[in-house]
Amino acid sequence: MTRISEIQQRLASFKGALKDGAKAMPEGESRVLPAVIMEVKGRCQWRADEQASWKKAAVNDSIRAGAWIRTGLNSTLTLRCGLNSTVLVDSNSRVRLPQLIQDGDVLRTVVTVNRGRADIQVDRVGLINDFSVLTPSGSLAVKGTGMGVQYDGFEGTTVVGARHNRMNAIEMRYFTREGYAWMMSGGAVSTQSVPNPATVAALETQPDPSLQAYESEDSGSYNSVADQALSSTDTSTETTRIVLAQEQERVTESIITDIEQEVIAGILTDQQAILLAAAQEAEAAAQSGLLDEEIAAVIEEEIEEIIEDEIDDHDDPVIDESIFDAAGYQQYFAIMNSPSDRGFLAATIVLDLVDENTTLGDFTFIDPIMPTTGEERRQIPVILEPTLNQLGGTETGARSEVTAYAPLPASGPLHDMYFSMINYGVGNPQWYTDGGTAPTEADMEIMLGFYDNYIGNVPSLTGQEVASRQAFMSSLEAIYQTQTAPGFSLYGQELLQLYVPTYSGGGIGGFEGKNIQIGQ
Repeated sequence: MTRISEIQQRLASFKGALKDGAKAMPEGESRVLPAVIMEVKGRCQWRADEQASWKKAAVNDSIRAGAWIRTGLNSTLTLRCGLNSTVLVDSNSRVRLPQLIQDGDVLRTVVTVNRGRADIQVDRVGLINDFSVLTPSGSLAVKGTGMGVQYDGFEGTTVVGARHNRMNAIEMRYFTREGYAWMMSGGAVSTQSVPNPATVAALETQPDPSLQAYESEDSGSYNSVADQALSSTDTSTETTRIVLAQEQERVTESIITDIEQEVIAGILTDQQAILLAAAQEAEAAAQSGLLDEEIAAVIEEEIEEIIEDEIDDHDDPVIDESIFDAAGYQQYFAIMNSPSDRGFLAATIVLDLVDENTTLGDFTFIDPIMPTTGEERRQIPVILEPTLNQLGGTETGARSEVTAYAPLPASGPLHDMYFSMINYGVGNPQWYTDGGTAPTEADMEIMLGFYDNYIGNVPSLTGQEVASRQAFMSSLEAIYQTQTAPGFSLYGQELLQLYVPTYSGGGIGGFEGKNIQIGQ
């Protein structure tokens, strides 16, 4: 076995270990995933939520769903989101990560671009990708490998080509310079305390490897191992070349040795002898001049050129707008203009739709029937679905008649929309936790984005976007009334009083506290 083939074997084992982090979870189970900052250029900041203080962004910062990111002039920030995507936030941009979870075998990610530009690259890791981008003027589902989304107040939302070369270079740079410091923990890529999915990108974003038969047939065509390393199109060899080149100055504690030790300590102990041998051979190859400093410098220069050539210094003035002003939504939210009420509406939508046995914060049981008003939950589908069915027929996934607390659709676009809203609420347990934080206006924007995404995915609703939005607003009248005295309905108030501790009362009926009195 040649040195190159041994190194390839070790990297193949490492790649297989990384894929373990993207295993499907049992149906009905979910987990919140982190995002890790891979590169920062210029002045970039982030904060955990709207109430938190801004902090300077730094490589290896781990951020969670709900975080805000902002970049200054001539500044960019790149982060790895969950297990399957990389996001490049351009200069003078403001971006939020409202949802980042794994739900069974689905990776659900939502990125909002309130202004500026974000490039998204989505990898195939063996699970279902559900990636949406929201802007103040609508929502987009990421199809294929990715796209760039730009929003400003003059031109609205613009979709452009993603800068894949630049993101690939950043991923490889991060892996070779920083990724060695993270280690495997069980089946996931992580430190001992914070998961780091960024190392997955270093290998997952590479092209498919060459066939082993092709490699074997051509191995005799090279004058030396170095020639083969520099000429081969095999991705494992390419990765080995870059890793060894950029870590030449630290051969005695090279990236291969570090990764080897970490992987062996984690989930590859059964391959210890083979992997240690490969590491020793890799170090010996580097010491013997397999890749010298001149080659390392060329590779570094090429990466710099990719990044510098694609830096966009164009910064248009922007004006923040809102999805609340979109046709079909505008009239309803012109009346419901309280930011706090809009936030509580988002939490109440989840409470209306969720199954009785789904855990929300402190609550492991959500009563299907309101104890005081006697109303059954799932009022939204009762009003919404018959109208959608009339507008777009069976293709909408909506039923012509729905009773209160009837099961939600088992599949289809409407099922996906309902459960996107439910999972978003599950991913924000602080709304339903004593001492937690209240939902915000931005959370209601996310809910509208889910619904807009649904409309865009149903061909029979094309050209009927305004009517479809109005149908959703009509269904929300069950929770928050705008046609009579504006405010939360008795049903909406009872949901909030029972399950959202930060809600203090108000709206129609005007009752206060947890003891609800009606008609007295």
